[in-house]
Amino acid sequence: MALAADRPDLVIIDRLAGQAVGIVEVKYLAGDTANARFREAAGQIVRYARGYVPEVALDGLVRASLIALNRAPPKLMDETALAPRAVDFAGLTDGRLRLWVRERLLAPSD
Repeated sequence: MALAADRPDLVIIDRLAGQAVGIVEVKYLAGDTANARFREAAGQIVRYARGYVPEVALDGLVRASLIALNRAPPKLMDETALAPRAVDFAGLTDGRLRLWVRERLLAPSD
């Protein structure tokens, strides 16, 4: 697995497969809106993903990724979209993170 030059907050690696399977980007709302911070983080995830997988696998890695906002994460309008899921910090500990792991991180790739 090639390492990217950019530095995401967290890269989840499948050690057996030797590849990145998810990227987590953390953002704080400080004067910006949750939507603006989500878009910023999503752009970063796409840029980071290009450094970890070939172009044909880019959509899958982006969809398996997560954006953690300190509060007020936006809801995806289309759950089938090739976009990272968003969660607030409370969701990291109250069980909502399990949904992302089950539906996005561990879901078989198409």
